[in-house]
Amino acid sequence: MSNKIYNTDKVENKIGLKGEIRYDKIDVFIDLTNKDNTWGIVYYTEYKRNKPILKREIKKFSNFNEMIIFVKTNFNGYELNHPVDYHKRQVFIHNVDYINIDYYLHEGTPHLNYLELNYKEYINGDYHIRKLRLPKEYEDMCINILKVNKKVNSNIKYDSRLINTIDVNTKNNSKLSFEDSVKKRTIELNKKSKIQRKSNRIKNLKVIISIASLTTILTGIGYGLVKNSKYKPDVITQKNQALTIRDIGISLNKDKASKIIDNLMDNNYEEVTLDELQYTLDFIKEVENSNYDNNKSINLFNYDDYFNDKLIVNNSDNYNIQEITSVLKKIEKLYEQCFSLVDNELFIKRSGFNEYIDYVGSLTFMYDTVVDVRKSKQVPMDNQSITSKYATQKEIEIYNNYPLILKYIILKQLKTIISHSNYEIKNRPSYYFKGLDKNSLLEEVSNKMDIVVSQLKKKCSDNVKKSI
Repeated sequence: MSNKIYNTDKVENKIGLKGEIRYDKIDVFIDLTNKDNTWGIVYYTEYKRNKPILKREIKKFSNFNEMIIFVKTNFNGYELNHPVDYHKRQVFIHNVDYINIDYYLHEGTPHLNYLELNYKEYINGDYHIRKLRLPKEYEDMCINILKVNKKVNSNIKYDSRLINTIDVNTKNNSKLSFEDSVKKRTIELNKKSKIQRKSNRIKNLKVIISIASLTTILTGIGYGLVKNSKYKPDVITQKNQALTIRDIGISLNKDKASKIIDNLMDNNYEEVTLDELQYTLDFIKEVENSNYDNNKSINLFNYDDYFNDKLIVNNSDNYNIQEITSVLKKIEKLYEQCFSLVDNELFIKRSGFNEYIDYVGSLTFMYDTVVDVRKSKQVPMDNQSITSKYATQKEIEIYNNYPLILKYIILKQLKTIISHSNYEIKNRPSYYFKGLDKNSLLEEVSNKMDIVVSQLKKKCSDNVKKSI
């Protein structure tokens, strides 16, 4: 079996475009209990920027003979009846008996859901337990395959013998297991690059400059040059800037952070190393903390001017422009209403942060809707949301499809607001049954952030070697 079948994030379905796709190989799965219960994964190569990219398609055959015809039409049928050297084979046949399906559920982030098909593969009279990761869109197909295999009534939609749902958000060891994996891969690289990281990386974004340079900046000369940076995109705006080390540090580092965030917004994870990702997460934290340091300055993420523009350009979910831009515009407006400037000092006000947390909390983790993350991206509506202060069905759908880095920024902003406020609520969102005290809310939003960070690290972890 091809070892490239595992960890498939997305499986295309373009079979049948005759003449447009030339297939490289196929994995065929034949049910030992019923050979007509057969399907396959077909591989082909596309080129992007002159680099070969392996693509996959899934094909469910109506019967065994249809599979044979497909294989003979698209591959060398000689392999079906004759031994061929493994490295030259194109057709891989797997005789299997199915066990069950594990459906990995990411509450509130339906595009992250996936399933694992567990089965026994029989080779030379013995079997091996295997699992195959597939996109969530193939849940129905896999359930039907298991129904045939286990002779389950086809009218029964779900059966405990077929599918096991795993709520990823409740798996306490998920973050640790990933961190251990990355640690093993990077331990040698860390040893080699220890000295270089000490000299190049700005830990916690503290600005290390000479006394003379700091004096120049504080006089306004160098500081003016920083403010006039021509680099675009610029992900933040600094208003009423104060001559503090923190604000100066944000000014000096925002260009680098903007470039990294821009790549993350475009899903160009191959361009971002783990060190650069951590640098950006530290920068986001510094931006949020800067609005609570008892001076007049306020640092704002450009939700409308930058992030909405990126979402419009990258829109792949057929939302209209008003739908795309409405959520971030509302967050931006509510966030600014959380603060007031009194005697050249920025204060957080109750009337503002209550409204902000009601909306952004229900948008991100404190749902006022039943969030259906199994069958589709759509969120069945709770009647209360039509007139309530909480996020609506469409708004949660839009948030669920945001790039990971944007979700992190919103969650970090929300967490910081909660930690600096005395949020009170009389009527909890109708589908949020956990604690509403400050510590409970901070724990919930922290859990969401940990999940997002783990996902970001996983996507960037293949670039560890670039950190040296």
